[in-house]
Amino acid sequence: MKKYIIEVSMEKHRNALSKAKSDVLRFAKELMYQDVELFQIDNKFKRLLSTNYILRKKFKNVDKNDYIFIQYPTYMGRRFERKMIEYLHKKGARLITLIHDIDYLRFNDDKFPSLAEVVEQLNSYDVVISSNQSMTDLLEKNGLRKPVVNLGIFDYFHEQNISKNKKNTAVFNFAGNLTKSKFLYEIKVNENSKINLFGNIDKNKILPNNFKYNGSFDPDVLPRMFIEGYGLVWDGDSATKMAGPMGLYQLYNNPHKVSLYLSSGLPVILWKDAALAPLIRDNNLGILVDTLDNLDETVSQVSDSDYLKMVQSCLSMSQKLKKGYFTKTAIEKAESIIQEETGEIKDD
Repeated sequence: MKKYIIEVSMEKHRNALSKAKSDVLRFAKELMYQDVELFQIDNKFKRLLSTNYILRKKFKNVDKNDYIFIQYPTYMGRRFERKMIEYLHKKGARLITLIHDIDYLRFNDDKFPSLAEVVEQLNSYDVVISSNQSMTDLLEKNGLRKPVVNLGIFDYFHEQNISKNKKNTAVFNFAGNLTKSKFLYEIKVNENSKINLFGNIDKNKILPNNFKYNGSFDPDVLPRMFIEGYGLVWDGDSATKMAGPMGLYQLYNNPHKVSLYLSSGLPVILWKDAALAPLIRDNNLGILVDTLDNLDETVSQVSDSDYLKMVQSCLSMSQKLKKGYFTKTAIEKAESIIQEETGEIKDD
């Protein structure tokens, strides 16, 4: 029995699509998955003509009961993905998928597959790795019938020397798309507080006095930049409340920012109703809030000793995230489900 993981790269640039997917690829390879590289083909007509050739060429060595690991969505096109899954099933392969995003929930845009279409796609796999229990509940309520493993949180690989002596300060670090994160500029904090920004920004943007733009960094380098305060995890249309599709998406997804901050040993500030809120609360990894209106008051109530305990919890979580604990555990659980169904004996 062989194990394969599909890596989807841009046709022209030959680069991985995201940090999250490249980390899953890395950790799957550590579990002896072999890389099968597919390139996104932008031209729909070319993709249509080449589908069968690509499938025969790329999966010629796949045999019955081999494992195929696919990261969802592939962005290879719905027709290509359907044909690929049909082809692999005909060869007798067992398919595992790990969900990164459900774009219809994230953008509320009809150009993306509806939730019903997503569930139909997921039902074509043998095992589904869902982000968390909230996402699983939603999918099963809408017709998902296949076995599900909950990931818990995305891992985050890096080799940076991170500060272990974080300072308990009213510094709020935010990394991401600063152009679309308009809620940031609604945040009101006092003159002794600071909001550190990391990422791409409109160069013409005039920032308030206590905002500091620190530049854009490679995601493998960024963890060393966080030395104090908190990592801010928020999205949507408003700082006063969580609103809009992008904000409410946190009810179901695992924001990669959470993994970034925790891999840096930095406590997070997260919406109290987010899907990841129980993990943050139960493991003492940060603060849960329902608004960004009172950030100064919220963090002023955290004593130095309590902050130190949070940092220690975050550093412990960081070790797991950097080693791929959650990815590997989920993959191994998915494999065990398949082995139970097929009567296979796991290799030691």
